[in-house]
Amino acid sequence: MKKLEIGRYGEDLAARFLISKGFVIVEKNFRTRWGEIDLIVKKEKILHFVEVKTRTSLQFGAPTEAINYFKQQRLLGAANMFLVVHKRKEKDFQFDAVSIVLNIVAKTAKIRLIENILVQ
Repeated sequence: MKKLEIGRYGEDLAARFLISKGFVIVEKNFRTRWGEIDLIVKKEKILHFVEVKTRTSLQFGAPTEAINYFKQQRLLGAANMFLVVHKRKEKDFQFDAVSIVLNIVAKTAKIRLIENILVQ
């Protein structure tokens, strides 16, 4: 599997995982000049901006270690653009991550939702 295929596969797994947890998909792959938000989902009255990180090994660290301060700032900018472009008035929103570690040989995945990922 190529890197882009792994990323898209991970996003699909994350979307199904979140749906199984009661989230509703609002939008996928929202692109702005700030970057892309992989998934925008809603549960109850809270809007969640979700970064999906997929890896096939932990050789270079856990998937969420790639969501550094600079990536978080880009997520903030992209989320603000989403709210403006779609004229959304939600006051309750948060930034989450879905960490996925794939075992391609065994065809299994470890999926974990990490809520409120932004460093204050």
